[in-house]
Amino acid sequence: MDFSGVEAHFSLPRGTLSDGQALLEGEDIALEFTIGMLWQATPDTSFGFSARTGTEFNLEGTGTITNFPTLSASGLTQTTVTERIEVPITIPQSLSFGLAHQLSDALKLLAGATWAKWSDASALTVVSRENTPLAFPAEQPPEEQIQSWKDTWQWRVGAIWQVAPSWSLKAGYLFDESPVTIKTRSPLTPFDDYHQVSLGAQVRDVAGDWTVDMFVARVFYEGDISIDYRPTDPVQGQTAFRSEYDVVPWTAGLQFSRQF
Repeated sequence: MDFSGVEAHFSLPRGTLSDGQALLEGEDIALEFTIGMLWQATPDTSFGFSARTGTEFNLEGTGTITNFPTLSASGLTQTTVTERIEVPITIPQSLSFGLAHQLSDALKLLAGATWAKWSDASALTVVSRENTPLAFPAEQPPEEQIQSWKDTWQWRVGAIWQVAPSWSLKAGYLFDESPVTIKTRSPLTPFDDYHQVSLGAQVRDVAGDWTVDMFVARVFYEGDISIDYRPTDPVQGQTAFRSEYDVVPWTAGLQFSRQF
């Protein structure tokens, strides 16, 4: 955390205050529901649909900030502050559509899309649960000051090649829109649109009735994931921050299943 806004507020030379580190920890339990339908249009083609209600979390835990500037009788000092906090998080409603078509005995094609109502969510805001907050705000900002996210679409295509009766190869591609725009990015949510390519395989009848699925996937983000925020009124203590993210996500999975 950069405290240059505090330096400006107290007319201190830049670099007087050391940067701080923030650690947020919280947990909650919530409930959501999913309903789906599958229609076998022809022997070779099927359509699927599912809807999720979404849910809301209110994570409660602690927030700790090191080197936090505090004003005392001896002047401005830096110390570690820990407060009880809460963070509301909205998991959006979503609708998913899918199509599967058996093109031949060996090749099956798949496609799908998911729409998510991320506009119901807003940038994550940490709120203190202390009677006299010191490091975190006492309440959520006014609704007109919250920059909401945008609704998103995710598009998917894939194929399954039945190489032999007991094993098959899989490949897939998806494009996922980010709910966060350049204006609503923050250090907690630096997301951008991304593409994902995946390869996998399935082996059946392993050690009897077991089936083994495995995959590896690689994500490619669009453009440059960076944030450069400059305060409009640094004298009021607003903080500037600049961050860059070098993200190269790889994902691998291994699943064992057995039908009884």
